[in-house]
Amino acid sequence: MEIRKIARKKPRVAMLIDTWFPVHTGEQVYAAKLSEALANECGYEVDIFTRAIKGKLSSEEKSVEHAEAIRVKHIGFESHPWNIVMQLWYVIRVFFSLVFAGKKYQLYHAHTATTAFAMKTASWFTQVPTLLTVHANHVFDGTWTLRKIVHRVMFLETKYNQEISIGEAFLKAHNVNENVMVVPYGVDTAPFDAVQVEKHPEQFNVLYVGRLNLEKGLDVLFKATQRVIEGNGFIQSHKDFQLHLAGTGPDRVFLEDLAEKLGIKKYIRFHGLVQGEALIQLYKGADLFVLPSRNEALPFAVLEACAARLPILATQVGDLKKLVLEKLNGHLVEPEDVDELAFYLEHFASNPSLERLGQGSYDLVIQEYSWDSILEKMLRIYEHVIQERTLSKMAQKEHYLNPLVLPFALLKAQIYRKESTQKAPFLFCMTVDLEQDSPSELAHENSSLLPFLERYSEFSAQWLMPTTFFVQASLLENFAEELKTLQDSGHELGVKFGQNEWLSLPIKKKALRLVRETAQKVEMDLRFFKAPLEPEDEDLDLAHEQGFDHLPVTEDPDPLIVWRYGLPFGKVIKMNVETLLRLSEKEWLEALHRIRNYQKQHGVKPFIIFEWKISEHGDGETFTEVSKKLSALKERFGVEFVTLIDFCKSCSL
Repeated sequence: MEIRKIARKKPRVAMLIDTWFPVHTGEQVYAAKLSEALANECGYEVDIFTRAIKGKLSSEEKSVEHAEAIRVKHIGFESHPWNIVMQLWYVIRVFFSLVFAGKKYQLYHAHTATTAFAMKTASWFTQVPTLLTVHANHVFDGTWTLRKIVHRVMFLETKYNQEISIGEAFLKAHNVNENVMVVPYGVDTAPFDAVQVEKHPEQFNVLYVGRLNLEKGLDVLFKATQRVIEGNGFIQSHKDFQLHLAGTGPDRVFLEDLAEKLGIKKYIRFHGLVQGEALIQLYKGADLFVLPSRNEALPFAVLEACAARLPILATQVGDLKKLVLEKLNGHLVEPEDVDELAFYLEHFASNPSLERLGQGSYDLVIQEYSWDSILEKMLRIYEHVIQERTLSKMAQKEHYLNPLVLPFALLKAQIYRKESTQKAPFLFCMTVDLEQDSPSELAHENSSLLPFLERYSEFSAQWLMPTTFFVQASLLENFAEELKTLQDSGHELGVKFGQNEWLSLPIKKKALRLVRETAQKVEMDLRFFKAPLEPEDEDLDLAHEQGFDHLPVTEDPDPLIVWRYGLPFGKVIKMNVETLLRLSEKEWLEALHRIRNYQKQHGVKPFIIFEWKISEHGDGETFTEVSKKLSALKERFGVEFVTLIDFCKSCSL
């Protein structure tokens, strides 16, 4: 399927699920519903990475792929869901797709063990935050199988930014992720309320919805059904019995043969895959929902049965004890217990309180499992994980190139390493960050800014160096007098935003507006802004609306090789006081040669936008070292000191 372009930029999420429709289980339904809600209601773009599965999609399943802000990428050839070769190919393709997408995604969200592996390995390179939803409880399987080993490694032994389980039973396992959250499936009751079906009092209809495989305990259900039918005149003395099975799966032929062998074939109806309103009608026409599973987490079909006001008869596995409450809406039996299951099938057929029990099911999902409340929880998790990523990026002072990009960057940098022959002097823009960490220092008597400004005024006057001061937004009013004095003496003022002011687009928009209002109030001319992170396109658009511009700190085009996770990364070196203090005079001049060659190749005059953070480097030794390196710069290349606004007037970038 071709991926469509979307004009308006929104937060983008990679939704990873290796099996897609026409396979129809809780995982696919949940991922599809969440993707639609994110795209249609919450302002996200969602790219769904999945496999091409054999079979035709229904109109309901196709509607997900036709949503405006959803892209579905079917990887590989159409194949069976359990095709191991195509599963491996899917993992490889997803890994490279995510790596080459780089920082395009704000979040990866995986739903299976295989997708978790592709997601986690890709995130080592891209640093995009990871979110995993665990849908199954196979980590508790009694026998050690390959599936159990993979699930335990990926679900319990691998760390993610956030791990979610749909059921509380998963929390019993020892996990390296300490903050696992439980967010169950949710169901929208409105479509069920809109459908009315008349029930037949002379017939007792039992419904099962789900995959047709033995893990669901359907062989136990068939044996229990045989005992009910062959019991003491059940059908003659009570009502006709009919077991309805909705769904597809690998064991359908076996179950059909078993029904014939047990002599109950005429009492069982296989409906195949049923969806949409037809499935709701099937729910609403039933008298009892049954789920005899050997292993479950929190099955979506039970929530749908509750929304259809059905009593529930299920096995005591997973989190079903939270959905099926004795005397409220149903009963739980032990897995594999044919006698107990048969007893309660007949018990419910004779129970005059089915309507009351069904209403109990409905009330339960309204209170605890409504889709709106579940979506709200997921949105809070998305926002928290994305904001945590933003905060971690703010705390990370260095920028790295991933190992796949590094070889190309190093080859390209070869042409910048020769000595520059340009004669034009450097245009040098000194920028100084005026900020204070402690709120107690906002008052003048406690401030460390004033001693620095006094020393810096002498330093800049000695070098005839006009400076662009980026002032912490919270300092603008308290230090208005001192800042105006700087402006009147030929320096330039900009604004520097803090971490809490740069977490999301609405917060950024508010911060920009408030600073502009403050600047007008204290009569300051603020032209440029600096953010905790390099601003993206939408940030620049917002800033331009408020009259702010941005110029990045100059970087050395030759990355420094460093080792992380046992892999070579490229460390990008910025022209700031920290770099200046670390480099020798020879290394400093070599870096300037590379910068001049890079700028010449791109058709611009040689320039440096230099950054000085006084919160880190405001002592006397720093002034001495900066003077020494500026002297070397002036002697070797020549220098002209300008503010950012004068730099913009003098040359075109």
